[in-house]
Amino acid sequence: MTRRHAAAILLASLLASRAMAQPAHDESVHDDTLRIRLADMVRIALQRNLDVRQAGVSARASSSAVLAAQSAFDPAIQIGPTYTSNGRVLAGQSSELASRLYTGAVQGALRTGTTYQVGTGFQSALPGEPLAQNTFSASVVQPLLRGFRSRATTAPTRAAEFGVDAARARLAQIQNETVARIEAAYYLLVEQERAQAVEERSLKRAEDLLVANLELRRIGRITEIDLTTARLGVTSRQAALLRLMQARHDAQDALVFAVYGENAPAELLKDDEFLLAVDTAVVIPELPPLGTTVSAALTERPDIAVARSELDQSRVLLDLARDNLRPSVGLAAGFSTLAFTRDAAGFSARDANEARLTDWRAGLLVTYPIGNHAAKAEAERADAIAKGASLALLQAENATRVEVRSAYRGITIGRQRLTRSTEAMRLAREQYEGERERLALGLSDIFRLLQYEEQESQAEFEEARAWFDLVNAVVRYRADTGQSVRAYTNP
Repeated sequence: MTRRHAAAILLASLLASRAMAQPAHDESVHDDTLRIRLADMVRIALQRNLDVRQAGVSARASSSAVLAAQSAFDPAIQIGPTYTSNGRVLAGQSSELASRLYTGAVQGALRTGTTYQVGTGFQSALPGEPLAQNTFSASVVQPLLRGFRSRATTAPTRAAEFGVDAARARLAQIQNETVARIEAAYYLLVEQERAQAVEERSLKRAEDLLVANLELRRIGRITEIDLTTARLGVTSRQAALLRLMQARHDAQDALVFAVYGENAPAELLKDDEFLLAVDTAVVIPELPPLGTTVSAALTERPDIAVARSELDQSRVLLDLARDNLRPSVGLAAGFSTLAFTRDAAGFSARDANEARLTDWRAGLLVTYPIGNHAAKAEAERADAIAKGASLALLQAENATRVEVRSAYRGITIGRQRLTRSTEAMRLAREQYEGERERLALGLSDIFRLLQYEEQESQAEFEEARAWFDLVNAVVRYRADTGQSVRAYTNP
């Protein structure tokens, strides 16, 4: 037996003995300090995430625009007690008349565009004077070209209601995207935990190899370059492990801030602590035909609802702006009565029959704007906004088609990729074990063994990445079809 064969056999026996002495790797044993469940993270995020809370405030604030628009139909009451004193000089004689006047009126507008005013008044002289009078009047003005279509009066309210719909849909969209972001961040922690476990196993194998080589070097069975190669394998894997731990800390910090919002600083972990995601089982959905999926997404996605509500709002305001370009024709009608009494003590039917004035009136009021530059400018602006809203809807629909097709493809291809990656990992493991046997037979060396060990680790990394990409495609599929929140709210 040659010296090389003897060293290889001794090295293989040392590695085997250390492998038997070490407990099997258990991925369920970690030093993590906090176990988290995905459903709990989503529930907390929907309550505390800053983007969700801000969108909720905006949705509530938009309701005030509806109240402001509806205020145009609130009636107004006017009450006016007045005292007057009139001094007169006639033919060199002076006199002074004083009286009290009490008036009340109600005025407002209806949704048909009709404006109305109903008023009454009572005027009496001071005690001792025989003059007193009662008045009643009512008048209405009905626009004939615009009012019957009720755009001038109802358009602000309808526009505000569409604004509320858009704000609520925007809140739903942010909730949908927030859930997807939390899911992706959660499963990223799972993937990084698996990657860290892979690197830890790789480091353990390299350390075992280094220990075995130290023993062989001590007895003079290998050269210094062999020992240096083993040390390089340990050092490079230690550096890679530190990089993975840093990425895991960064990812969990991002998850904590996305979930807890303003309370996130109090929830951050220390640098030697890790979050442990316990929900690692993901159900891959059975996909309906692609055309059906796209059609459902165009109906269900909140951002499509936002674009549609904004388009409806812009069209209402465009119709109103175009109405303001037309002449205004209004029908005005009114009635008033004035009755006199003999004193301020009261008013009798006999007094009214003897001293009463009645007035009926009706007429047309035509207004034709000359130039009307302000209305034309507003109409052009409203038309541009409506066209922009229409293009935004088309853009949102096209973006939905692209995103749904990509997520759909990600699931179908991701399944195949995960299967291939699992098979590649199995083959890489067999290749590594075979190279260890070759080393035991003296047909290989430490450098080649480390190369095959690194290939096995890379195959494990690739399988973990393929798993994460498939899960992320499922997350995006639910988000792109508007189902993210529903997955946690429906029983």
